[in-house]
Amino acid sequence: MTASMGCALPAYTNGAAASDSGGRYTVVGVDHGPVIAGAVRMPIVVAPTGTHSLVHSDGEVATARGAGAAGATMCVSTSSSYPIEKIAAAAKAPLWFQLYTGPTLEATREKVEKAVGVGCKM
Repeated sequence: MTASMGCALPAYTNGAAASDSGGRYTVVGVDHGPVIAGAVRMPIVVAPTGTHSLVHSDGEVATARGAGAAGATMCVSTSSSYPIEKIAAAAKAPLWFQLYTGPTLEATREKVEKAVGVGCKM
């Protein structure tokens, strides 16, 4: 298996006229084409770190709100303080999901199904 690299390209480099880009970017994976359908305002991804509630009572829910306000994608950690459903409810920008496998295939499948069910893109 090879690692996939990605980058953010201004929308006008993806076939739209420069005046049409509106300051938006499309995040693309070198190996697999676009990884976020549509464009995002901020071409960064908030890294998947867990246990945000150690420093703020709203934890990853607050992080999702902040990422959404900036128009940035957030990657939700497997070790989040809050359930992914609650984080996704607060999100206003694309979400990805960082997967650490569980002790069983079924536990891992459950994590993936929850993430996909709330709209995580990766």
